[in-house]
Amino acid sequence: MRIVQHGLAALLALAIVPYLASPIYRTPATAPFRGPAWYNPYAEWSGPGLRTNLHAHSRAWGGLTHGDDTPEAVRAAYATRGYAVASISNYHTIDSVGGGTISLPTYEHGINVRKSHRLAIGASRVDWFDVPLLQGLHHKQYLLDRLHHGAELVAIVHPALRGGHSEEDLRHLTGYELLEVLNHFGVAESHWDAALSTGHPVWALGNDDTHDVTDKGQTGVMWTQVGAQAPDRDGVVSALRAGRHVAISSPGGTADVSLESARVVGDTLQVRFSGPVTKAVAVIDGGVRIDSAVGRREIRFVVPAAASYMRIVASTPAATLYLNPIIRS
Repeated sequence: MRIVQHGLAALLALAIVPYLASPIYRTPATAPFRGPAWYNPYAEWSGPGLRTNLHAHSRAWGGLTHGDDTPEAVRAAYATRGYAVASISNYHTIDSVGGGTISLPTYEHGINVRKSHRLAIGASRVDWFDVPLLQGLHHKQYLLDRLHHGAELVAIVHPALRGGHSEEDLRHLTGYELLEVLNHFGVAESHWDAALSTGHPVWALGNDDTHDVTDKGQTGVMWTQVGAQAPDRDGVVSALRAGRHVAISSPGGTADVSLESARVVGDTLQVRFSGPVTKAVAVIDGGVRIDSAVGRREIRFVVPAAASYMRIVASTPAATLYLNPIIRS
C-alpha cells in the first residue's frame, strides 16, 4: 500500500512540475493590422506550386500511438500521389525522411489531454517539455516559444479538436507562423480569423493528419500548395514563412484549378485562376463575408477602407482553395 501511495505521489509531482516551470506573460494588447500599404504574400507567386503535406502518422512507439502503417508505406502513398513534400510527423519523433520527396523533418509536439498540439517544422531536435493536463494561455505561449529553439517554423494544428486551442487563445498567442486551417478532423476558419482580426500574421496550412493511408477519406484530401522559388528545403521553408502558399481541400484528392496570380491594385484585390471557379468569396475582419463572384476565372474585390485584411475562398466542383490574406502594413 505504501509503495502505491509513493507511486501516486511521484506521478502527482511530475504532473505539477510543468505548471511551476511555465512563466507568466504580460500579453500585449491586440490590434488589427494597420498601415497605408498592403503586404501581399503572392507578390512573387509562380504557380502551380509544390504539393505538400506536413502532418501524417506512421506506426510508432511500438503501437502506443495511433498509426497503422510503416513509414515506408506512408512515404510511398504520398509519392505515388505526386507530393513534392511529405513529412511524417509522429509524436516527438523526427523521421529519417526518404522516399523521393523533399526532406523537411517535422514532428508533432503534444502529450496532453486536450490535444493542444503543434508541429515543429524543419526540426533539428525534439523538445519533450509539455503541460500534460489543462493548459492556460501562458502555458501554450511558453510551449510555442520553446519549439522555436529547435525548429525553423511552428504551426498550431487541429485547434478545434477537443478544444486544444480556443478562438480566444488565438487572439493573443504569438510566436508561430502557421495554423492548420484544414485537417481531415475539421476546418478551423473561425480560429484563423480570430488570429488575423487581432493583428497576427498567421498563414493557413492544409494537412491530412492521416493515421491510415489506406483510408481515402483521410489521405490525399487536404494539402498545401507551396509556391517555392527553389524546389528544395530552403525554398519550401521560405515560402511557408512568407505565406506564399494555398491550402486546398478536395474529397477526391484533385484540384481542377490553381492560383495563377493575386495582385493589389489601388484598393482592389485582383485574383486570377487557371480556370473558372464556381464561386469565390472575399472575407475580411471577424470572418465577415462581404462579396462573392460566380463562374469566373479573373475576380476583383474592392477592399473596404476599414478592413485590415482580406482573404479569398474559391470553390470548384472538385476542390476548395483557401488563399492567404493580404494584410495592411
